[in-house]
Amino acid sequence: MRWLVVLGMCLAACSSQTDLLCTGATCTCPSDSSCTLDPEVCGPTGCTFTCGAGSTCTGRCGDLCNVSCERDSSCGISVARGGMVACAAHTDCDVICAQDCVATCVAGSHCTIRCATDVAQRVFTDTASCL
Repeated sequence: MRWLVVLGMCLAACSSQTDLLCTGATCTCPSDSSCTLDPEVCGPTGCTFTCGAGSTCTGRCGDLCNVSCERDSSCGISVARGGMVACAAHTDCDVICAQDCVATCVAGSHCTIRCATDVAQRVFTDTASCL
């Protein structure tokens, strides 16, 4: 019976963690994982983040961050000033820009962007930016 309680506690604790791997201001979410990005983890500025193939990535990054969402991933990322987001083939990318940013979307993906002045997300293909 005790092992059921311990197992339950572990499952609750482990499920709230992510698979995010970071070295300095460079972070990666391994393929087929789930990760949450935070500027406190990936530097307040200049973060480089890769969301691996088949992964689900959410969160936010600070100024001048560079986000790459690889094939078959799902990214829901908020970027600050000077951010750049690249969405590869067959991705589902939802980008929120706090200030100026640029996002690119490869054909076959579903991409939306929301600038600070927008009321709602806008679907885009190819390239979108917020100034």
